[in-house]
Amino acid sequence: MRGHRADIWSARYSPDGHFIATASGDNTAKVWDASTGEQMLTLPGSMGGVTDVAFNPGDGGASLAVASADGAVRVFLLRLTDLLALAHERLTRDLTIAECQQYLHMPSCPDDF
Repeated sequence: MRGHRADIWSARYSPDGHFIATASGDNTAKVWDASTGEQMLTLPGSMGGVTDVAFNPGDGGASLAVASADGAVRVFLLRLTDLLALAHERLTRDLTIAECQQYLHMPSCPDDF
């Protein structure tokens, strides 16, 4: 598992054991496939490096808390379906194609956006 540019300060398995999340002084958290070591996601911290990560056992590990050295904690949804459902719930307008590319990592917007 190579990819961080600074020391890893924390590593945690997902509740099902399929993923590993790491926290690093490079101000990122990464999610890895536990069986292959393939990097799946890179998530940002706020300031001073990411100090800890924790999968939510209550949702089967579908979300990840990322704690930074400045005391900020961000919670990220890890399943695209959950992220899309949250977006549908909170959006007050249609997304632009550029926003779908940036935030959903899709070349175009889904039909229902």
